Amino acid sequence: MRYIETIETLKSIPGWEFVTSFSVGGFEWLAFSEKCPTKLLIISSQKATIVDVDTGTINDCNVEYDEDELIAYCDTLPDEELQIVGQYGGIIILRRM
Repeated sequence: MRYIETIETLKSIPGWEFVTSFSVGGFEWLAFSEKCPTKLLIISSQKATIVDVDTGTINDCNVEYDEDELIAYCDTLPDEELQIVGQYGGIIILRRM
């Protein structure tokens, strides 16, 4: 299935709303915030970003992370230790309506 076909299929799933899709070059790690569950931290070899899964907005952030302990700290999500998971892949976000 081509990319555009995949997106069109995802848009047609009953009860779900397509929010956004994007490619992450150099994907390494990701984490969902427990305090702000609509915030997704993505760490790539080029930069770190926060995605708001409700709106699909993407903003750069500063992050420190430990690959051995699988934790990260992000300036956008202060006072929270984020559990990171990885590696390899792309992300498509849907929201249940």
